[in-house]
Amino acid sequence: MTRGQKITALRRKAHLSQEDLAEQMGISRQAVSKWEADSSAPSIENLKELSRIFDVSVDVLLEPDKESAEVDESDIPPNDTGNKAKSTQAHKKWILAAGAAVLPIGLIAMLIWQQVQILELQAAVTELRSRGAQTIYMPSPAETTKEVTDYQLEEVAYNRESKTLTIKVSVVPLNFTADTTAQISVKGSTNTVTADAQQLDGAFTAELEVPLEPSMKLYFFMQQGTQTQPILLDNLSYLLSSYQMTGNSDFIGQLSRTSSGLSISGEVQTALQFIYSDSRKINLYPIKGTVNLIVDGKTIKTEPIVGIDDILDLGENNGMTATDALSGTTFYTQFSEVVPWQYGQSSGYFLTQIEDNLGGTYEYQSEIRF
Repeated sequence: MTRGQKITALRRKAHLSQEDLAEQMGISRQAVSKWEADSSAPSIENLKELSRIFDVSVDVLLEPDKESAEVDESDIPPNDTGNKAKSTQAHKKWILAAGAAVLPIGLIAMLIWQQVQILELQAAVTELRSRGAQTIYMPSPAETTKEVTDYQLEEVAYNRESKTLTIKVSVVPLNFTADTTAQISVKGSTNTVTADAQQLDGAFTAELEVPLEPSMKLYFFMQQGTQTQPILLDNLSYLLSSYQMTGNSDFIGQLSRTSSGLSISGEVQTALQFIYSDSRKINLYPIKGTVNLIVDGKTIKTEPIVGIDDILDLGENNGMTATDALSGTTFYTQFSEVVPWQYGQSSGYFLTQIEDNLGGTYEYQSEIRF
């Protein structure tokens, strides 16, 4: 049983869907799918979290044959169960027929095979640790397992002025020769960026500066002689959302008539969602915010959003331990004003303006209805 099959079986034994497991771990469902397809490996921290959720030791996940009794065979995917049962029955018959003559040799071979598997797993864990805190994305197994054994994508730098992201892509093709050349390309809805890849120890690597667009696909082109093989590696549309903030603004309070106009008493609640994690090289966070009270096209009052400066301090420190909790923060801006207001004719709203550390600006509007 491979590590991916073991994760699948343990997940089903715990009565969890891929979405349920991903939600508990704070990762994407696609990541879980890739683990179970053995196209990528969980990080050390993810292995620890899987161990906690499934209530097994990390060794059970690392070593395919260790404590395999803890994984119920009935939890293997149905399309594999029948084939596995037939294969197992035939294998047992063969073993019973030849066991008496080759039992000692078989035991030795099994021990050697187990040691080789353990060494390979340990090497994989060591390699994962050596990567450190960098952003790595794996391709969809259905698209790449036949042509590419692995690829990595690292976010290198973000240009605030041009709003372009420099990425470093490394691809390990399944088959290549000494004279193989390659290009790596990102195709967006309006722009295509292509770079020649440099080959070192079987890995083809290139850096590209790409404009962030709603639709982005990553391609690997291998040239061998006069033939060019295009390989779709991944859909990179998610990168755009990593560098944009989402949010909303609502006024919660009391409105009443006065002899001078309209009395406004309450607060504007601004809820923001943004990516800010110490596991990334490039973080997104708000640095400035104001709420403007506007009546009949005129700005009556402007108030700063209190608390955003605290996030700026944490971002500049870059040594925080609970950064993920900052996304989803709601800020409260108090208002207590009497404003000129002609009933049946006037209109007003609160305009919230936010600026992030990467040069992005955002506006959210909350209407005043009386």
